[in-house]
Amino acid sequence: MLIHEVCKNYSFTKKAMEYSMKQRLISPTIQKNHYRNFSDELQTYLDKTFVENIGISIHNAIEDPKKYLAEYKKDIEHYIAFKQSKEFKTTSYENYFEKLQKLN
Repeated sequence: MLIHEVCKNYSFTKKAMEYSMKQRLISPTIQKNHYRNFSDELQTYLDKTFVENIGISIHNAIEDPKKYLAEYKKDIEHYIAFKQSKEFKTTSYENYFEKLQKLN
């Protein structure tokens, strides 16, 4: 997998990937055309990093997956409800300001 594919698949920036390579946290193989190729082993490391970045504890997920997924689903539902309430408030304010403008 090439760096642009890694960035797209894992939501990492190219700058973050380059920093990780500079710090020798990851070391892809360099192809003849000077492209960096990320091996399957490296992708496993990136999978783990990505999962940790979104707040999933691998230990908890392995220990009791059903319980963990139920809790994670609940967290996501709360987050979605929060986002929707903010969008509702924004829409309400926009409607209010439109009505005010019509009055003027």
